Amino acid sequence: MDSILKKIVGRELEPAGKVFKNVVLLKDTPARDFLRKMDVDYGRALGWTCSNCHVVGQFDTDKKNKRIARQMQVLTNYINGTELPKITELDKEYEQVSCAMCHRGTNEPKGTIPVSTGPMPISPR
Repeated sequence: MDSILKKIVGRELEPAGKVFKNVVLLKDTPARDFLRKMDVDYGRALGWTCSNCHVVGQFDTDKKNKRIARQMQVLTNYINGTELPKITELDKEYEQVSCAMCHRGTNEPKGTIPVSTGPMPISPR
């Protein structure tokens, strides 16, 4: 990440679509924020490094995981922008859907939650 940031010095606030090749989504995001999104929102949320989605040194080359990530970003945008606002009883500052919400630092989303073997907790009223 640091080496890429050094390569774009002076262009950090330009749109990612102008600074980098083959940006399909997030074209208008400032290049610095775009890189942060790759590192934090995608990389850390899935426990990945750049090479999981990119051919290192040829970051504009598409790999299977990069194509999947784009489709998942479209899905995330749809949920956050279209479906969540329809839930009128949500608090005004509700949590947005993100990669980390399901992946929790691993490649495979967590499809289950641990089941307690003890007695069910009683909810306070």
